[in-house]
Amino acid sequence: MIVLEARAGLGNRMYSIASAYYLAKNADQKLVVLWDVDKSLGARADILFSLPKEISILYTTGFSLKHAPIRHLKSEKIKKSYKSAASTVLTTMSLGMLLQHADGYSYLTELAKRPELLYIESYINFLPESVNQSPCYQIFTPSGQVMQKASPILEQFNPDTIGLHIRRTDHMDAIQHSPLSAFRDQIELCLKAHPTATFFVATDDPDTEHQLLTAYPQSVIVNPAKQFTRKSADGIIDAYVDILCLSKCARIIGSYGSTFSQVASKLTNIPLEIIDTVCSSQFRKHAGS
Repeated sequence: MIVLEARAGLGNRMYSIASAYYLAKNADQKLVVLWDVDKSLGARADILFSLPKEISILYTTGFSLKHAPIRHLKSEKIKKSYKSAASTVLTTMSLGMLLQHADGYSYLTELAKRPELLYIESYINFLPESVNQSPCYQIFTPSGQVMQKASPILEQFNPDTIGLHIRRTDHMDAIQHSPLSAFRDQIELCLKAHPTATFFVATDDPDTEHQLLTAYPQSVIVNPAKQFTRKSADGIIDAYVDILCLSKCARIIGSYGSTFSQVASKLTNIPLEIIDTVCSSQFRKHAGS
């Protein structure tokens, strides 16, 4: 059996779940996912999407002195019991170091095939580079609640709608490497060539959304009445709606260092261009797969 402690934000967790499921299928093992409901992600997975029946999700509670500290202590006890039963525990760092070796993934697969429990803590994509990754992300089937919010937005798209993922707030690298001015430059370039072009804007910053809606009212599409907090279930639903809508664009122009853009591109294997005005002249291109 493989136990995955899926960590960090929504994009990171989708990364690690897709990776762990691929590993479990190839090792013919059951996969148990430990999913923290905490201040960084305040929603259960089952209100966002359904997963293959081979994946079991066990909900745990992240640390909070204000909210449910007793449940958090019980959750930590559950994690410790799994770790104690495991023959191997891989953290994100040790997993990353293992996969730097040429035969690292082969060794990881061998560990997974053993009858003993394998425990993985991860917030990264650890799929092998040799596989077509997009099909691995088809395991996430959006819930009815998510589709109810996403459908009216998607109805405004045309075949050439461009997705813009503009990560702000606490992500200082994205703010530095992918400034709003660079996104506006891209909008201007596209509108100059195609005056009727439309752009779906996904951002965690309401001021950024307001600026672009004000500047380009006929061209910008957003998730209306979105909750920008990640602490509530509604806020996380809106985040997943953004990922889903980005994945339905013709291409994505994304922010430096954010898994959000990358996961969206992998869901439907669409081109992703990362704005990076610090380490390159403008773009770093990523294949969707």
